[in-house]
Amino acid sequence: MTQQTPEGKFTVNVPCDQGNEDLNNWNVGVVNEKENWIYADEYWSDYASDDRGIRELALTPEEKMSEFGDDKIWAYDNFPIKGFCTLMEKNLSTRIDGARHLTMYKNQGETDLKVRFIGDEGVYPEDDAKITWEVSEGGDKVIQLEPLNGGAQAHVTQIGDGSVYVTCTVSGIGTTVVQLDCSRLGIISAEINEDADVVYTGKEITPNVLVTNIYSEELKEGEEYELSYSDNIKCGIAKITATGINAYKDAAETYFPIVPSKAVIQDVSTKSGTVTVTLEDQSECGLTGYKVRIREKGTKDWTTVKVKAGEIKAQFKSLKKGTEYEVRACGYIDTSEAAGMYYGVEKEYRGENSDIQTVTCK
Repeated sequence: MTQQTPEGKFTVNVPCDQGNEDLNNWNVGVVNEKENWIYADEYWSDYASDDRGIRELALTPEEKMSEFGDDKIWAYDNFPIKGFCTLMEKNLSTRIDGARHLTMYKNQGETDLKVRFIGDEGVYPEDDAKITWEVSEGGDKVIQLEPLNGGAQAHVTQIGDGSVYVTCTVSGIGTTVVQLDCSRLGIISAEINEDADVVYTGKEITPNVLVTNIYSEELKEGEEYELSYSDNIKCGIAKITATGINAYKDAAETYFPIVPSKAVIQDVSTKSGTVTVTLEDQSECGLTGYKVRIREKGTKDWTTVKVKAGEIKAQFKSLKKGTEYEVRACGYIDTSEAAGMYYGVEKEYRGENSDIQTVTCK
C-alpha cells in the first residue's frame, strides 16, 4: 500500500493489515532506521522502533476506559517485512483565475488575477516562496498590472486594446501563462440631432450630432469621440464622421444635405403670350439649378421649367393672353449619385420657394 508522509517529502510503500471491526485499515512503513510511520484512521503518527519491534502507546486511565476498556493496551506490531521509501517531489502546480476577456466599458475593463495551487492534499508552497508577475513585451500599452497581497493576486486595468500575455512565477513551483484579450466598444451610430435639411450660409455648417454605443447610450464629444466634417460649406451632401477615442474605437458616419437658400424673383415680364421670369443669381452656393413654375391663378397644377446654375431667366410660351398667372421658383441640388452610395440620402433636395408673384399675360 502506498501513502505519502505528512510533510509530503516521501512516498512510502508499506505492508498493511486489516484491523478488527473497531479499527480502520492501518499500515506501518520504515523510512529510515529508527524512524517509522504509522497510518491509521486516516492519520499519520511517527514512532521509533525498539529491539522487540513493538511499542506500547501509554494511555491515561480515562483514555483506556473511554476507548478500549481498562484491560487493553493500544499497540502496533512492526512487521518483519519492512517497507521502502522514495524521495518525492511536490505534486503542485499553479493556476491563474480571473477574467480573460476585458472590455473598456465601465468595470468590464478591470479584473483581479489570483494564483491558485493545484496538487496533492496538504501540499503547499514554501513559506518564503516568491511570486512574481510579468507582462509580455508591449503589454504595458494594453494593461496596467499591480501585484497585491504579496503577489497572491494582481489587479489588472485595461488602458488599450489587443492581446497580451501575463506570466506568474512561483519559486519552487513554476510559471503559468495566461492570455488576456482586451477590446474597446465600437461606436454604433451617429445621427444629426436637428432638421435634416440645412440651408446654405457661405460658412461651415456643423449641426449637432447624437452619437451612441451598442447599448444605445449617448456618448460625450471630446471624451469618447471626436467629430470631423467634410463638404460642409456649399450645397450638396456633407459628411460627418464620429471617431471613437479613449474607451471607444471605430467610427460612424452620417450625411446631411446643404440646400440653397430661399429663391428670389427679381422681375416678371410678359410679351406676345410669353412670360419671362428673372431670378437672383445663387450659383455661388453650388446649387444644380432652379425650378421655375407657373400656373393659372386659382388652379392647382404647376408647369415647371428647369434653369441651369449660371443662368437666371426662364420663359413660358404660348400662354393665354389676358389670363392672370402665378409664378414662383426654388433652387435645387441633384444628389442622385450620392443617393446610390449613402443610405438615407434622397435623389434631390430643394431650397425654399420664393414668394409668389402674379402677372397678366399680354
